[in-house]
Amino acid sequence: MHRHPRLPAGFVAVAALALVACGGAGDTDATEQSDDTEQSNDTEHSNDTEQSDDKEASVVDATFNFQPDPLVVAAGTTITFVNEDAIDHTVTAGTREQPTPQVFDGQLAEQGATFVLTLGEPGSYEYFCRIHPGPGMTASITVE
Repeated sequence: MHRHPRLPAGFVAVAALALVACGGAGDTDATEQSDDTEQSNDTEHSNDTEQSDDKEASVVDATFNFQPDPLVVAAGTTITFVNEDAIDHTVTAGTREQPTPQVFDGQLAEQGATFVLTLGEPGSYEYFCRIHPGPGMTASITVE
């Protein structure tokens, strides 16, 4: 049995923050959805972190699975969703039964595409991929 080396969790978190910090000069098209929600789509890339106290976090969509799930962040944290699959996905607020795309609705149109979201209002936010049904294509964010 061949084992692949694992990177320490702290290294992954630091690498993710470094990549997110370097991506600020891209073609970001931010639009305010309400006083407490801001979102944009661009084509920058980063890695995932599980919890954020420093106002930046990432969610990776790989192998039909949003990770981490759940994500817990402080109000005002910038969350970057990254598509690592070779197919399109969405990041749509709500559930399949009760979608709420007016809260946020991001497109991850290709591998490497990103969707940036800032949630300013504490609460629980469920989201899903409108294109692909399945348990990995639903997740939640808790804003504290």
